[in-house]
Amino acid sequence: DAGGEGRPRYVAARGRPPRTLYGAHRVTLDPSRPLAIVEGAVDTLARRTLLRLAHAPAEDVVGLPGTGAWRADLLPPCKGRVVHIATDADAAGDSAATAIAEDVARAGGVPIRVRPAPPSKDWGEVLERLAVRGAGDGSRAA
Repeated sequence: DAGGEGRPRYVAARGRPPRTLYGAHRVTLDPSRPLAIVEGAVDTLARRTLLRLAHAPAEDVVGLPGTGAWRADLLPPCKGRVVHIATDADAAGDSAATAIAEDVARAGGVPIRVRPAPPSKDWGEVLERLAVRGAGDGSRAA
């Protein structure tokens, strides 16, 4: 969903494409550590939080500033690396995932499409549902 009323959620200076992905500064060069590509800064933080809460193996998480912002030159080094393409569970996310997967494969990575579980559309919604569920059972929501 855009920022509302046809406005984009993430913006850059007029006429300037994004130069980097959200969280790119935290990407390691460890090929044994998976890389995840999500949509936006909020989903970048949400997926990192979900992985920590689940005590899941660490992965580097980066976020696109919108699906239309994808360019192959934004891709962090991924040769021999599993890359979870975790864009939103909607038509725009699926379309972006296809393009990203092709670029990951060309760069020598192993693309795997990962979608948030329904009814959530993105990782922020997954985290929100988890927090609401946790608040309902007497624990404190973050």
